[in-house]
Amino acid sequence: MIDRLWWGTAIAAAIALAAGRAGSLSISGQGAAVVVGALAVRAGWGWGAVLVIYFVLAAALSRWGRAEKAHRTGDILPDGGRRTAQQVLANGGLFAALLTVGAHPALRLAALGALATAAADTWATEVGTRHGGTPRHLFSGVPLPPGLSGGVTVAGTAAALAGGFVTALAAPWLVPSAGLAGLCFVATAGFLGALLDSALGATVQGRRRCPRCGTIGERTRHCDSFTEHAAGWRWMTNDLVNLGATAGGATLAAGVALFRPI
Repeated sequence: MIDRLWWGTAIAAAIALAAGRAGSLSISGQGAAVVVGALAVRAGWGWGAVLVIYFVLAAALSRWGRAEKAHRTGDILPDGGRRTAQQVLANGGLFAALLTVGAHPALRLAALGALATAAADTWATEVGTRHGGTPRHLFSGVPLPPGLSGGVTVAGTAAALAGGFVTALAAPWLVPSAGLAGLCFVATAGFLGALLDSALGATVQGRRRCPRCGTIGERTRHCDSFTEHAAGWRWMTNDLVNLGATAGGATLAAGVALFRPI
């Protein structure tokens, strides 16, 4: 176990460093990624592999959509769009924590549900922003600016389904006792977790207004000025919404134990 932890730390550090040089992770993000990666490998090489696949696909999609998103929203992206420690932990922290708590199949399914939610949300955001057209409010259907939380598109919804399913493919391999039921529950949990993310974004997530142009968004700076709180809970950031969504996905995925003994 100790040897695997050291090897996991070394491999995670190498991947994090490469991601930093590629512009996907900030300095703080690299540190958080090392911790998450090491804890995943500590649970088993398969868990580390699933995390690497998730990260590589998420990073590729983010780089693919970053320039388009900045152009369309006018946001000043912090750290040049690189993922910070808060973002890494909001998306992968619960996954790593659940793997550390114990090896019960329900906990392992919960970990996959958390990661499937993070994947579904990332895929939905990147694909929806680039190819989804005008997003609409999840509840009212009112058109929203591209990139604003709480909006959904047909393309983004389809991407969320795909992202959750791709992650769920690991369930029969990593949690054999759950069988194909585990795959179905994890995929469903990932998709519903992404919808929960949109629901929180549409209702309680804090929104900010640019004092110069009046644009509503989530960044603290716009038009070279600090933005002002406009709606939602001031403290409810996008990272907290992501963390809440992954917790929801984890809970739903663990629910398979209530329907099928594992």
